[in-house]
Amino acid sequence: ASLPPGLRLRAAPLGGGITAQFIERAADDPPDAAAEIAMLRDTLDALDASVVVYDAELRYRFGNRVYHETFPHLPDDSVLVGETYGQVLGRSIDAGSVGDPQAYTDREGFIARRTVEIADRNLSFYDIVGPGGNRTCQIRGQWTPSGNRVSLRIDTTDITRLHRELLAAQRMETIARLSGKVAHDFNNLLTVIIGNLELIRLRGPTPETSALAAAALAAAETGVRLTGELLAVAPVPPSASQSAAGQPGA
Repeated sequence: ASLPPGLRLRAAPLGGGITAQFIERAADDPPDAAAEIAMLRDTLDALDASVVVYDAELRYRFGNRVYHETFPHLPDDSVLVGETYGQVLGRSIDAGSVGDPQAYTDREGFIARRTVEIADRNLSFYDIVGPGGNRTCQIRGQWTPSGNRVSLRIDTTDITRLHRELLAAQRMETIARLSGKVAHDFNNLLTVIIGNLELIRLRGPTPETSALAAAALAAAETGVRLTGELLAVAPVPPSASQSAAGQPGA
């Protein structure tokens, strides 16, 4: 007898030569491995971050769309699969896309160091420069139960720039406050000095002391002018200052 889709007959012996037929829901067919892999690739390609997978031997397995856009000099996966991390890294060195100067002064030492670093299972994340010398990235690596290493690369260039601008603004604010305090203290001292020099001049000193007082008074007045200029620069608005303000397998 034909059954509706999704149902099937299951024979179950009951003993004494009697067999019962049970109607049960058919189990789902085992998933197609190729379809599962294709779905996983589509999912990873939809991410805005770079993802690359190496196996337990640190041989290349897969890089998503953003990974290949980040490193356009690398061939597609059909060529890269099976290459060691060092070989893939060497391709980027040849293309000049690695930001660390050691890659060009000590190629083998650099590849060896980076290989040891990414093989460290206790190192969950680290920051690098590149690709190019004007970008920064954070690499987050995880190991799967089967031993594969999955790396997520996040572009931190804008965050790094904003952090530097914030630090610069904070330094400017600190300098402005210190300048203002020094200027005010210096101005108070000059006021006392000028007042005393005026008293000396008015009391009719000797010609010698009069000349000395005149020279000191001129110097003090210059100090007043310089202090005024310092005070004019000191109150810098920090808010205005703030508003103004790679390696492939990693």
